[in-house]
Amino acid sequence: YDSNVTLPYWDPSRDAGYPLGSPVFRPSRAGWGSGGSAILSGKFRMWNTNNPTQHEVLRWLDSSVVLENSSSVRKLMDETHDPCQFMPLFETIHGFVHLFVGGYYR
Repeated sequence: YDSNVTLPYWDPSRDAGYPLGSPVFRPSRAGWGSGGSAILSGKFRMWNTNNPTQHEVLRWLDSSVVLENSSSVRKLMDETHDPCQFMPLFETIHGFVHLFVGGYYR
């Protein structure tokens, strides 16, 4: 356990209309970095990983990825009562968030 390590929570459905303008990516929060650059500002600026060797974490913020808004997520929840049917659909929606934020650990 390391109390100095934190990860932000972001509800992307609230910012689906314009995710690039989300407060999460402000310099005072998780910071900005796009196009495969290192995170340039914020709490995760120059954040490194050691897998497989030490290097900065990169981020994309790909505005071509469409994120689901709260209404479409709620509709999926209301219309899908079988967990075995719901989970793959929800995981697809959730996967788009990862594609938007992008980045990798090289």
